[in-house]
Amino acid sequence: MRVYFLGAGASKSFYAGSPNSRVAPGGQLGLPTASELTLNHLLNASHYETPPCPEIESLRSFARLRGVDPTRLDAPVENVLDIFEGHNKEYRALRICLMSRLWVHDTSNTGPLVKWLACVRESRAALLTTNYDTVLERGIGKLTTPVNRRPLRDRGLIDYGVAPGLLAPKYCGVARSAWPNSILLLKLHGSISWAFCETCKTGELDPAYRDLAGNALAGAENCANCSSLLSPVLVGPTKKQYRHPIIESIFRSAREALEQADEIVFAGFSLSPSDERIRELLAHARQIARTTRVFIVDQNSEGLRERYREVYGDAVQEIAPMDWRQYLLSIA
Repeated sequence: MRVYFLGAGASKSFYAGSPNSRVAPGGQLGLPTASELTLNHLLNASHYETPPCPEIESLRSFARLRGVDPTRLDAPVENVLDIFEGHNKEYRALRICLMSRLWVHDTSNTGPLVKWLACVRESRAALLTTNYDTVLERGIGKLTTPVNRRPLRDRGLIDYGVAPGLLAPKYCGVARSAWPNSILLLKLHGSISWAFCETCKTGELDPAYRDLAGNALAGAENCANCSSLLSPVLVGPTKKQYRHPIIESIFRSAREALEQADEIVFAGFSLSPSDERIRELLAHARQIARTTRVFIVDQNSEGLRERYREVYGDAVQEIAPMDWRQYLLSIA
């Protein structure tokens, strides 16, 4: 079985903006890298498709009142979380800004992605990703023509690897093994289009609803069953908390997929030492799996070789120093 593990670099290769404007050729907003997601970046309304103005202003006032060191405003958000300790309102505003920034308009530039996803579906490969965006769902949605405007969650294309009992009835079409020919898409860090009802203990995992997590954070999304406020299903994107029934169910499915993998392709994922839970997942599965080949696709792939060898040893056989889009074009 082949497993693909995609990080932020894979999505960015299809939605890449320039370093300064974050706008791709043709005027389209690009996806940022983790290092580009700074407080200064989030405080600039031009960096959003639809800027969350109240939250941006809340963060701007907070930074001004707290007298935040200007050098920290240009540091990655994950490195300045201590600023928000004890300030829940502003921390929520930060997460809403991050979610809003991770959504961009679709592009016609995804032909290689859609062609590859068709091969993934045919070969029964599994997709694992730490990305919150819906780039993969958009590509999967282009594999078939909707019938009677049927929503993507009911088209038998996506299997999120979540136990059916953890999903609201309306979303059981994306449950584990709900459809025989669906693509197993395991989003290890959740999604900007997911939410959860703490009262019903069920999730609404929509593949396409861009604002679901952000609305849940803002207290503007209610459960269709009991009308309770929904909460987002997100590991981060700031403090990484993995204790959530949906995330735990996905991790179980991910372990099963990795344990069956004879080949794994990592794309745009740096395997950072800070990704302790992901490294633990990979290392645990490695003890059981007969993975004989690990392939790394990244513009800095040579620099990542030793990190991957810490987990996979000599199975790390091939390196492709290019981004994910370039790689898909090279194998087309």
